[in-house]
Amino acid sequence: MALGDYDDFRLEAASTNVDIAVLQEKLGKHKEAELSLQSALQVQVSLLGWNSLVVANTIDLQAAVARRDGRYDESASLLHRGLHIRLMIPESRHEDVLIAASFDGL
Repeated sequence: MALGDYDDFRLEAASTNVDIAVLQEKLGKHKEAELSLQSALQVQVSLLGWNSLVVANTIDLQAAVARRDGRYDESASLLHRGLHIRLMIPESRHEDVLIAASFDGL
């Protein structure tokens, strides 16, 4: 999918939001990290669609934030969602993904 200059800029800004979220998470600022990841995810999905490894990676980071914040059910749900996205992308069907899916019953 070819993106225009403005969309490229928006995608780069989303990537920066993900980087900021990682730093916020390391500082224990879970809520701020969540907001940064949610903002990044909205842009990523609008430009790349749901079946994107970039989107799956951001969802995995959301799961890590939820887990560290003690929201284990939410974390598991997000990890399941990220795994499901990876299974929809042929080039991401690495052996590790397939093994995880077999444990998850997908």
